[in-house]
Amino acid sequence: MSARDEDLLRNVIREVLAELLPGLLEDALATPASAANGTGNGQRAQLPAATLTEGDAIVPQVPAPPVAKVHRPSGWRAPAPAPVPDAASAPGAPTIRVERGAVTERAVKEAARAGARLVLSPRAVLTPMARDRARSLGVEIEKETPC
Repeated sequence: MSARDEDLLRNVIREVLAELLPGLLEDALATPASAANGTGNGQRAQLPAATLTEGDAIVPQVPAPPVAKVHRPSGWRAPAPAPVPDAASAPGAPTIRVERGAVTERAVKEAARAGARLVLSPRAVLTPMARDRARSLGVEIEKETPC
């Protein structure tokens, strides 16, 4: 396509749009589309003639702003307040040492019952749920680093 053909095509498109756009704009402003009436797919909503009177302005429908709402599951409980340092965090408190493997919620609960703190060797792994449970129960966890 030559430059002359492109210019001719642009001019034709401009003429067509100049003829169509004003009429389309008037139609769009005169008859608002409404998703509430089941016409959210580009069809025009038909308003009853009795609802409009002479001089009434048609206001385009604008969706309401989003509402900030927090959805929580039915079993949700607020997090426990920060634990007060107790005997488990004292230097002479009993300790439970884990050499290797996964430290689960069960081990954290047992340490909380015993009032002990957990000491994990470099080969031991703390699960995310166990970490959360330790925070909520106030169990101190110490991870040793390899030399």
